[in-house]
Amino acid sequence: MIPLLDAYFARIGYGGGRQPDLAVLASLHRLHPGAIPFENLDPLLGRPVEIAPTAIAAKLIEGKRGGYCFEQNSLFHDVLAALGFSVSPRAGRVIWNAAPDAPRTAMTHRITKVSLPDGDYLADVGFGGQSPTAPLRLVADVEQHTAHGRFRFLQRDGIFELQIHTADGWRGMYRFADEIQGYADFEVANWFTSTHPRSRFRQNLVAARVIGDRRVNLLNTTVTSWSNDGPGETRTLAGPADLEHLLVDIFGLTLPADPQTIWDKLPSA
Repeated sequence: MIPLLDAYFARIGYGGGRQPDLAVLASLHRLHPGAIPFENLDPLLGRPVEIAPTAIAAKLIEGKRGGYCFEQNSLFHDVLAALGFSVSPRAGRVIWNAAPDAPRTAMTHRITKVSLPDGDYLADVGFGGQSPTAPLRLVADVEQHTAHGRFRFLQRDGIFELQIHTADGWRGMYRFADEIQGYADFEVANWFTSTHPRSRFRQNLVAARVIGDRRVNLLNTTVTSWSNDGPGETRTLAGPADLEHLLVDIFGLTLPADPQTIWDKLPSA
C-alpha cells in the first residue's frame, strides 16, 4: 500500500505527516478536490466505469484523470484506511436540484465516515461542484464553515441530510443513514450511474475543480466560477478548442478522446 500512498501524495501535492489524526485528514481533504477533478467523461463517451481499486488508481493517479463519487471517495477511503484511520463507507440519496415532493431517489452517492477520538466525521471528495473541501463533523444543526462554503447536517428519524449554503439560502445535497455499505452495493449503483441511458452522467458532461479560493464547474457548455456562496460568473464554451483548454489547461486532465468527439456528445453543443 505504500507505493499507492506515495503516488497519491505526489498526485495531490501532499508532503505532510502520515498519522491518522484530524490535521492530516483535513489536509488531504483540502488538497484532493484541487488536484483530482470531478468528471464523467467515460460515461458520456459510453465507457463503463470500473471501480476496482487497481482500476481507480490507474485512472485517477497514474492516468491523470478525474472521476465521480464511486471512484473519488473509494480512493480517498482506501488512502485513509492505509494510513490507519477508522473508516467505513456509506451511501447517499442525492436530492440536489430535486423538487421537495420528488420521489425518493436511489442510493447513487458514495461517502466515507471517519471515526476519530473526538467524534465522527463525514469525508466527501466526490460530490462535484459542491464537494466539501474539509471533513465535516457528523453532528446535526451546527453550521460548519470551510474555506469553500458553509455546510450543516439535519437529522430526522435516523437519516442525515447534508446541506450547503448558497446565494439562495440552504439547499439539500443528499441524505444518508449511518449504515455501512458493501462493495456489491456500490457495484450495482455504479453500473446504473455509468451505463444506464437515463443516468444523468450518460446524458451530460459534468466537471468540477477547486482552484484557489474558487470553485470552477462545467455543465455541458456552461462554465461557472464562484467563491463560497457568493454570486457566480458564467460563460459559454465557444467550441472544441475552448473545451480542450478548460479540461486540459485549467482542470489538468488527460483527455480520453479527442475534443471534437467529446464536444459532439454534448446535448447543448
